Amino acid sequence: MSGVMVQREEDEAQDEDCSPPQWLEERCEELWDRVEGVRHKLTRILNPAKLTPYLRQCKVIDEQDEDEVLNSTQYPLRISKAGRLLDILRGQGQRGLQAFMESLEFYHPDQYTQLTGQKPTQRCSLILDEEGPEGLTQFLLLEVRKLREQLRNSRLCERRLSQRCRVAEEERSRAERKAHGLRHDNLQLERLRQDWESASRELGKLKDRHLDQAVKYSRALEEQHKATTRERELLMQIENLKSRLKDSEKQSLEVPDGSTSSCVISNGGDGSPPTLPKKPLQNSEAQKTCVSTPAPTTGVIALMDILQQDRVEAAEQRQELCDLITKLQQELQGADELRGKLQSQCEQLQLKVRTLQLDWETEQKRSESYFNQIMELEKERDQALRSRDSLQLEYTDCLLDKNHLRKRIAELQASLEQQQRELERERERWREQMEQTASLHCSHLSLCSEEQCFGLCCTPDLDLSPNQSMSKKAQSKGQTHETSGGESPLYT
Repeated sequence: MSGVMVQREEDEAQDEDCSPPQWLEERCEELWDRVEGVRHKLTRILNPAKLTPYLRQCKVIDEQDEDEVLNSTQYPLRISKAGRLLDILRGQGQRGLQAFMESLEFYHPDQYTQLTGQKPTQRCSLILDEEGPEGLTQFLLLEVRKLREQLRNSRLCERRLSQRCRVAEEERSRAERKAHGLRHDNLQLERLRQDWESASRELGKLKDRHLDQAVKYSRALEEQHKATTRERELLMQIENLKSRLKDSEKQSLEVPDGSTSSCVISNGGDGSPPTLPKKPLQNSEAQKTCVSTPAPTTGVIALMDILQQDRVEAAEQRQELCDLITKLQQELQGADELRGKLQSQCEQLQLKVRTLQLDWETEQKRSESYFNQIMELEKERDQALRSRDSLQLEYTDCLLDKNHLRKRIAELQASLEQQQRELERERERWREQMEQTASLHCSHLSLCSEEQCFGLCCTPDLDLSPNQSMSKKAQSKGQTHETSGGESPLYT
């Protein structure tokens, strides 16, 4: 058994001698120089909350360092936390560099390849050295559990985002329908505005016509006033002429004929109405006047006919003006009624325009808010999809690592079984040697003396089964070496 252990130690020493010196001091300094060269990039990429569990498992940082990196108020940003973690690992020396490189190899293989120029193998040698295969398996199970939890959270987030996207799509469809209705309302508003403008133009035209009619009405009133004054003057003249005619008739009956002839002589040239005589004349003059009376009567009658005709024309003009005034008043009243209707319609249209503008502005703001929410949801959905893809990649990597570890465990189990078989063979050999040694010892004692043998070979409690503990094996091994050393002179 000791020969087997010595042989195994020699093989391990040969393997260590044959392995390349990857973690020499010069190599460590070179790698730290490379890390410092890309420190700004690494601090932006690394996530200390993701690396600290692996580094804690490798026992290069303790709980105090982890709390300082993750929860200290001196390092509020992730970049500063990653820089502090690099400083702590730099202070740990070779083990810190090895753990950092293995964490890069496990979590950031691209950066590991960029720093070392080698492909990542993900051996996790520090965890194997510190915790053994069970610790590595436990760490990997914890990582797989975390990844599953992250995948579950990402799926839940994706489901929530899909629901929110569905709700946003429904809101957008409603907003589109409302926008379509608003466009229809805008078209109707434009039509109403055009109708309002045409009605306002017609109202302006009616106002102009009303103003023209008012001007015509004022002119007609002035003409009517002039006609009435003229009619009054003519009536006064007619009354004067009638009174003068009556006076002249009375005088013609009273005065002699001479006075009438004188009146005829005095009034026959100009055709004006006869005047009253100042002095009484003789009978001859009265007779002459009576003879000449028919001439002034015909002139007065002609003048009265002219005045009567002018009066009739003035009455006709007055009637026409009255008819025109009534017609203009009716048109003015209709224009006022139409203006009132148009003003009420214009006010209603203005209210509709104002309400439609307010509705349009609110719907436009709402549609803009919906559009912004949809854009944010699309961004969150894209981010969730990217995170889901990255988690799926990490999950596949974990599955590959799990398969690799299973293969490794199977290989270790096979080697363990082989070593157990070798151990069984060694135990059989050792048992045979013990039996031979015991038989020789008993025969020697029986030849030399008649005393009973109290050795292990003749002890009834001796158990040589292969299921003994390692401590009993070691004691048996020591007793066997002592017995063989004490009996060697006898055989010689």
